[in-house]
Amino acid sequence: MPSLSTFTLLPNGKWPALIDRLLSGTNTERETARTTMWVEVDHFVLRCARLPIGKLNDDDDALRDIAVRVMKRLERNNYQHIRTWRMKQGEPRAQRWWRYIDTVAYSVSVDYARTSRQNLAPRGEPYRWAREVLVDPEVFDFISHARPADLVGYLTRLVELTGGSAPEQSTIPLRFPDHTITGKEK
Repeated sequence: MPSLSTFTLLPNGKWPALIDRLLSGTNTERETARTTMWVEVDHFVLRCARLPIGKLNDDDDALRDIAVRVMKRLERNNYQHIRTWRMKQGEPRAQRWWRYIDTVAYSVSVDYARTSRQNLAPRGEPYRWAREVLVDPEVFDFISHARPADLVGYLTRLVELTGGSAPEQSTIPLRFPDHTITGKEK
């Protein structure tokens, strides 16, 4: 397989014949066509598609998951979506292959982003992404042993440093479990 820097997608005009081999060729032809389709669609989703998924466009793992889901959708019910696409190719306004894949990838990516743990927005609202903050693992030791007042101060400062604003007064009372003073805090 060529390197990603020199990889070029198979032109739209080559896809009807490749799909014919996928759907009705010999076993070897079907397997070769399927492999070609997987490689091409994966590359398209990872490097070419413009998906409406905000920051997930920068996440190669998310894009790979989306590419696999696109392929699974295409292969569902013995390639029913692809069979429908192929039957329409004789029509004057038939959708070209990469436009078709772009449409499928768009739909799959929206479903993926909506169910992402990073998306905090309810369905029907614009995406609202969770902010990820890298934290030194020693912080967890501090949190597990901190006095409630120190913890509130630390969390307030963390929110401020990450671009948020700490509320002047919390509308939800903070509750802490009973705190046992350890030798470190004396």
